[in-house]
Amino acid sequence: MSIEAITCALERAAIPSPTPPGMPSAPALTAVLISLANHASRHGEGTHPSVRTLAGYTRMSERQVRHCLAALVPVGLISRGDQQRVAVTVAREDRRPTCHHLTMRWHDASSPRSRERGDQHAPDGVPAERLRGDTPVTRTRRPRT
Repeated sequence: MSIEAITCALERAAIPSPTPPGMPSAPALTAVLISLANHASRHGEGTHPSVRTLAGYTRMSERQVRHCLAALVPVGLISRGDQQRVAVTVAREDRRPTCHHLTMRWHDASSPRSRERGDQHAPDGVPAERLRGDTPVTRTRRPRT
């Protein structure tokens, strides 16, 4: 499991929305991509969960997962990986899942969520001081009776 791959899939994946006719919906593609990222290395390489595992994660049918995987390749979000890597872990050739690599774009534009989360930093990289809680107001005390 790689937090880096999952974060990249969540924040920087260029999934078309709305999707062209004949392509699975954007939420379905996103669910499959995040499921693949869950099995990837921190560089997005060597993910090879079975279609059955992906179907279990996404709550979709195996046929729909295959359709989503096929649609993610021409979009450029995944590519076919080294199948010898799977051969080492799965002995039976008829039971080997396909290995994929995630195309992780770390150096693209900043995260679309960064402004929403309030991550505003000063030029030196230190967050600006914010007052929290009550503002400095003179408070009066009630006299005890």
